[in-house]
Amino acid sequence: MANLIAHIRHVAELVGADHVALGTDFIDIARVPMDLPASTFMERVGDAEFMEQLDVALAEEGFDEADRSQILCENVRRLWRAALQPKRSAGSAETP
Repeated sequence: MANLIAHIRHVAELVGADHVALGTDFIDIARVPMDLPASTFMERVGDAEFMEQLDVALAEEGFDEADRSQILCENVRRLWRAALQPKRSAGSAETP
C-alpha cells in the first residue's frame, strides 16, 4: 500500500488531485505497485475492503476528503461522462 500511496502523492503533486484516478487499466498492470504478491493484489483491488483501506491510507497521508473523493471516484466519473457525451456541434452549449 505504501508504494501505491507514494505514486498517488507524486502524481497529485505534479498535476493536482483532480487529475489522479484509478482507471480501468489499474487492474490490468504488468507490475504490482504494492507490497503484496501479484495474485493477492489482483484479488484485493476489486473488493470494497481494499478501497476502504486505500481511502484510510490516503487520509492518513494528509489527503483531505475532497481530494480522496476525486481520486477514488469523481475523476473517473467525470472522464467517463465526457467520453460518453454525444459529439456536439460547434455552436451548441456545453453542459457541466
